Amino acid sequence: MADGNASIKSQSQLVQAVIESGKYAFLIGAGTSKPKPADIPTGGGLVDIWQEECYEVANPDQDLDEWVEAEEETMGDNQSKYGFWFEKRHPTRGQRRERIEELVEDAEPTIGHIILAALMGEGYIPHVLTPNFDDLLFDAFYLYLEDKPNLVNHDAIAPEFKLTRERPAIVKLHGDYLYDNLQNVDRETQSLAPAMEDVLQKTVSEYGLIVIGYSGWDDSIMKPLVESDLSEYGLYWCMRSSDNLSPHIEDLLEKENTYLVEIDGFMDLMVNIGRKSGVELPNPVKLKNRAIKRAEMLAGALEEGEEQTSTELELRVTAMQELIHSATQAMQDGNYVEAISFWDDYLERESDHAFAYHQRGNMKARLGKYDEAKEDFNAALEADPEDKPALEARAELRIMDGEYDKAYQDAMKAQSLHRTTKHKAGDQLLGIIAKILKGDDFDEEEKEYRELCDKEFTTNRSLSYLDSWLSASNIDVEKLDKINELIGIYREHQKGN
Repeated sequence: MADGNASIKSQSQLVQAVIESGKYAFLIGAGTSKPKPADIPTGGGLVDIWQEECYEVANPDQDLDEWVEAEEETMGDNQSKYGFWFEKRHPTRGQRRERIEELVEDAEPTIGHIILAALMGEGYIPHVLTPNFDDLLFDAFYLYLEDKPNLVNHDAIAPEFKLTRERPAIVKLHGDYLYDNLQNVDRETQSLAPAMEDVLQKTVSEYGLIVIGYSGWDDSIMKPLVESDLSEYGLYWCMRSSDNLSPHIEDLLEKENTYLVEIDGFMDLMVNIGRKSGVELPNPVKLKNRAIKRAEMLAGALEEGEEQTSTELELRVTAMQELIHSATQAMQDGNYVEAISFWDDYLERESDHAFAYHQRGNMKARLGKYDEAKEDFNAALEADPEDKPALEARAELRIMDGEYDKAYQDAMKAQSLHRTTKHKAGDQLLGIIAKILKGDDFDEEEKEYRELCDKEFTTNRSLSYLDSWLSASNIDVEKLDKINELIGIYREHQKGN
């Protein structure tokens, strides 16, 4: 396919599509990790580095180019330069993991990663797929945002992975260098794990896909993409230039509803999407306060564990991470009883952890154990009085128990802590419901709520506990009609509407 035969879209058309639909997942490649302060070389850049290092070790009586050309004559027909030189420079998996660890050690998320994370947190982007070995996008969430994404490793995912989640997801298509499953040489990247291939194909069949910073030379990703049935939202392939498209990209762009978009780079595109969406970026003062709080928590943890050896601490952290992962996986699979048991084990070891309490409370509430759930939300808020999800969940349960004043206080406190419109609107709605059921005047609150809902936002939040309770409760018809009217306004912003 000649470049001129590709369907072309402008960057502004792409930006508009992302903002208006909330139905585009991203696939980000190594090019997104190249700009500073990430400063991680692309695959091509790494090949150059490894060639020079191998050349210095071999010390041949040839110049570099001649020697490289002679060495590459021994490459297999289906072997890439990346895989060939990576394995030649670092023959064992352990050596390769250590080299990658070294590459990402000092990398910091770029403004592009921070905006992408913020867009995911706001509901504009449901999940991001990546073959990258770095954790820059996850780090952007951890360092700069309050939302916590699901990090899905390629060998940990269940085949029935659900694309619709309460939290945005980062899917590592080729695994993670922290585990013994690194897939960054040819024998290891010939095909995706079956579950990963399924996620990739489900993504493009149910969502649109925006590809950026990815060269498209990897058979394991490109073959499933080319063979997939694309959704009505289509696929946008972003590149700085269309002069050197891989054969796989050319094949893909021959399909209907696929578009080539020339951009000035990952950061430029994300800044434009961020500006158009109005997404709120981190507040420097809050960042500083959060950093101080984390430093104090770390100092406390180190003081408590000063008599432990580093190996013991490492084993403890690994065990805790495994429990969190197992609990999260059980929840995603709908095994709430099993998830509770994992959180029980976690809290036996770490009894003052707000996140664990409110997650266990969520599981209990889904099983209809509302009193036990409220106890967990109380415990979460004792550990962290500013745990917003616990405040919101407790507000719902307090409404159900007739504790309207306390429910209103929880909702308003959560709203004061939130920075996004979608969260503020949801909390305002909870406060109004409490006032309606108590019989208090709510005119001012309703005016503010409608002003919030007049703004553009997308949410996946549902009032799951209240919904079933409202439908089964003997509430005054006039009050119930008003509540349903206001809930309906909020639901207009939910994904899929």
